[in-house]
Amino acid sequence: MKILICYDSQTGNTAAIAKSMAEGLQGVDLITLPVKDVDPTSLNSYDDVFLGSGVYTNGAGKGLNKLVK
Repeated sequence: MKILICYDSQTGNTAAIAKSMAEGLQGVDLITLPVKDVDPTSLNSYDDVFLGSGVYTNGAGKGLNKLVK
């Protein structure tokens, strides 16, 4: 199983959560990346994709919104 944990973190809190999730998922093929380093065309190569962001003005961070679009 190939998993991507993708996060958009302005203060470092979401990055810390993403890294904690990665520690809990030891033993699987896992990549943890900030949203700015994710190629949207590569998302289909993962079995599971976790997206994380803080909430800013009732929505996710701009980087994550851009990736999802």
